[in-house]
Amino acid sequence: MCGIAGIYHFKTGISVDQHLLKRMCDVLRHRGPDGEGVYLNGGVGLGHRRLSIIDLDTGQQPMSNEDETIWIVFNGEIFNYIELASDLRSRGHQFRSQSDTEVILHLYEERGPDCLEDLLGMFAFALWDSPRKRLFVARDRLGIKPLYYYLDDKRFVFASEAKAILEDKSIDRQPYYPAISDYLRYMYTIDDSTFFKGIKKLLPGYYLVLEDGHFSIRQYWDLKFNEDEEKSEEYYVDKFLDLLKDSLRIHLRSDVPLGSHLSGGLDTSCLVGLASQMLPHTLKTFSGAYNEPGPYNEREYINIVADKFQTEHYEIIPSASDYAEALNKIIWQLDEPSVGSAVIGQYYVCKLASEHVKVILGGQGGDELFGGYYRYIPSYLKNYLRRFFAGKVNPIEISKTLVNLVKHIGIIGLNNTYQKAKRRKGILEITTDKFNDEIGIVEKSPNIHNIAMDSIADSFNKMQYWDIKNYLPALLHIEDRTSMAVSIESRVPFLDHRIVEFSATIPPYLKMKGLVLKYIEREAGKRFLPPEVVNRKDKGIFSPPIQLWFKKDFFPIIQDIFHSQVFRERGIFNVSSLEKKINYFRSGKIDYSEQLWMVLNVELWHQLFIDQR
Repeated sequence: MCGIAGIYHFKTGISVDQHLLKRMCDVLRHRGPDGEGVYLNGGVGLGHRRLSIIDLDTGQQPMSNEDETIWIVFNGEIFNYIELASDLRSRGHQFRSQSDTEVILHLYEERGPDCLEDLLGMFAFALWDSPRKRLFVARDRLGIKPLYYYLDDKRFVFASEAKAILEDKSIDRQPYYPAISDYLRYMYTIDDSTFFKGIKKLLPGYYLVLEDGHFSIRQYWDLKFNEDEEKSEEYYVDKFLDLLKDSLRIHLRSDVPLGSHLSGGLDTSCLVGLASQMLPHTLKTFSGAYNEPGPYNEREYINIVADKFQTEHYEIIPSASDYAEALNKIIWQLDEPSVGSAVIGQYYVCKLASEHVKVILGGQGGDELFGGYYRYIPSYLKNYLRRFFAGKVNPIEISKTLVNLVKHIGIIGLNNTYQKAKRRKGILEITTDKFNDEIGIVEKSPNIHNIAMDSIADSFNKMQYWDIKNYLPALLHIEDRTSMAVSIESRVPFLDHRIVEFSATIPPYLKMKGLVLKYIEREAGKRFLPPEVVNRKDKGIFSPPIQLWFKKDFFPIIQDIFHSQVFRERGIFNVSSLEKKINYFRSGKIDYSEQLWMVLNVELWHQLFIDQR
């Protein structure tokens, strides 16, 4: 895992500023503390910071092909690089290293941009093809690795993190209000927009090309739902297990120590259970927990899994003071706020892991691929009723579904999901007319994922597609930044694209059969996981007691920031409306902790990146 950066000037005769490129790379040092390198060729410059994981001795970047006509900077891992290298050698290619980076170079020589079809992994890279005067920049299918860019009529600037692009002082630091509005609505930004005006994300599954002064972006991968109702339940369970085992087989390739997150939930438990059986040594596992009362402590399930598979287990307990201490650091690491308050807890778990390993496995993707969210329940019920009236539901399944429906309504699922959505919908009422006016003057292109969803028939699949294209990249943003902040590599075996494509063939009625979340994955887990973990009724999340902390430890911080002159003069939020919500929250009438967290993050982001305080 590494950090990459680069500059491309469109006009001839203008050379890349080496000092600027060096400063951009210096900002990314946490992503690659093991080495650095720069390639300069007139108007083109590529920079790299290295975190050594594979081929520790000869994998330095920027890297070239044999005759130095093609150069690359690469962030990520190509997990099938051994198989690809073997095939390329049989075709006559000569290798000077054992790295996955060189595999990309030779594969590009063979296939050009179509080389992306053969890559199985997580990646963001930029490749300069000198004979063609072509800059080729690509990002992996699911967005596991980040890539940001700035484009105007003079130059193209890119980097693994937006803050590196801002080292170019000629690029204005301005907020992009439509993206901030999306964050306040969804808790993440959608499509290619960021909080920074003029700085965009290269979307997952896309690549861009700059050639002969022309700029183009193309999609090379998309998820297509094609469920097969002729296959048996057992087929899907067997197929899922086979794919996950093979994904783990190649994800466990590493020349440095490797461990795994262990949250107590189904996804990380599956990874720990299978990896423990595949490794020749004891697996190190890492968890976080909270001491506050309520649903914040997963120790019971964590310990069951750790004991079952005899892992070398480590635990950290973040406190409210830890959160307060790390808040500004994490906002800086993230570039822009994303998802919820669990990010800081995840950072502390990664920090703990960094003391013992250099690579860590994570369970991201299981919920989005296999139906792990309560919000999918209405779509499942719609699909269920259609099948019921078509005579495709047996009486036993009917009774199980009705029992589970009552449980979800009465215990946690539907009511909590509804109330959470209702509170979030009201967050934009906090914004002032000025904020809304500034959003209104920006013409925003239609969400491309909304357009793509028009061809998906089933509403359950539509929701999954939205989450995979929008929510999952936000979660992966957190996964990447919290691990890179402490210079360790995070790998997510569930997001092997073979597993992702397989999940789209499972009929919705099997993904949540009888309202059992992640039914196929759960049935697979029954073959090797402790029953307490497979059969647990609650979903299980590593989420901090932020609503408790905001009423006590965090309240002075909130008061100081929200009552400051800087906050009031910024003109983004309606202060009187915000104060009412704080009073409702402190009185216990309505839990606005999630909304207050978002407002806090937006203000601190402005202070760090716009005010540069």
